Amino acid sequence: MRSEAAASFGLTDLFPEWVAPADVGNLPRTFLQSAWLPALGLIIFTRLMTRLNTSILGYGLFRLTSDIEKLPFPLAPMNAEGMMVLADDFADTGKGNASSWRWRCFAIGGAIGMGFGFLYMGIPALSGAFLGETIQIFPIPFVDWTPMT
Repeated sequence: MRSEAAASFGLTDLFPEWVAPADVGNLPRTFLQSAWLPALGLIIFTRLMTRLNTSILGYGLFRLTSDIEKLPFPLAPMNAEGMMVLADDFADTGKGNASSWRWRCFAIGGAIGMGFGFLYMGIPALSGAFLGETIQIFPIPFVDWTPMT
């Protein structure tokens, strides 16, 4: 509020009093002053409303999926149900039914995922460990910029 940039653009009179109180220089160096009460009240109100919102929406979603839609909640058991189908398919024949389309799809999908994971993460990790320089088949978009910030 009192910076040269704000003064040069004529913005100093446009800031509300609770954003940057004008008489801060005369106050002790603590936030527990009457000038800061509106800002602290807004922060506390926002935190309380956010907590209520997440709690109520979470419970509402639970009631919607369990009572109205009759779906399992949360939907994490869906992954377990996929494994159960494969296990039941395995148990039906005693030794497993390797010719089943479910097992074929599972095996092909797993092989494609492992191959892509090796090309995407395995080669850069291994080449960086053994060669000192990473070789990337696919560019990895998640770069650590923390040393530069």
